[in-house]
Amino acid sequence: MADIERDARIFKRDKFTCRYCGWVGDAFEKWRYLVVDHFKPKCCFQSPFGFDFSSYYADENLQTACVDCNLMKSDHQFANPDEAARTIKEWVEGERRGYEKFFAQSERATMDSFPDFMKHPANKIATSSQATPGVEGYVFDGAEGSQMAFWTCRETAVSTPHAHEYDEYMVVVQGCYTLIIEGKRIPVRAGEEYFIPKGTWHGGECVGGTRTIHAFGGRRAQRVQPPG
Repeated sequence: MADIERDARIFKRDKFTCRYCGWVGDAFEKWRYLVVDHFKPKCCFQSPFGFDFSSYYADENLQTACVDCNLMKSDHQFANPDEAARTIKEWVEGERRGYEKFFAQSERATMDSFPDFMKHPANKIATSSQATPGVEGYVFDGAEGSQMAFWTCRETAVSTPHAHEYDEYMVVVQGCYTLIIEGKRIPVRAGEEYFIPKGTWHGGECVGGTRTIHAFGGRRAQRVQPPG
């Protein structure tokens, strides 16, 4: 059971600030999210003669920590408080970045298709202009002759090797497209991009459900011709 008077004394001494990450709470959060941490874990005070309670609970071995840092530190041992602060702060920030990346990827995956206004039938790419079988694409023209194309791979397929007389830039919106250049496989995953210089022979493989956006420095695709 927590010693309220002891905890209050340690909190006040440390100015209600986590000694690891520097987090400071407001009047309410101080008591809800701060704990008193034992810098040296219990294993350091165990001996054949028993457990040294007085040293374990001594003020010199106690310091204020936020809940996250306290859980991250657990029973890890450090040479001194400064080393512990640097290491645990890196661990906490690394974990936070990992969660941010996970949720960002989850948010990107909530759309499984391009919006309808980007898929107007008048801009649909003709099958003869597709290097990958079973894909659906739409194209938009730039005033200077460049093009932007949006492709959706309905099923896993292989792209025929080809080269362009102009540069190509691509970004994968969802899924994965593996470029094959000079026998080297280059996976390009959701959120990643790649630049292909003109004259470069390249093929690839796309996983079913993959969506990509391409920019071409020249006229790459022809549209489906209207009937009649």
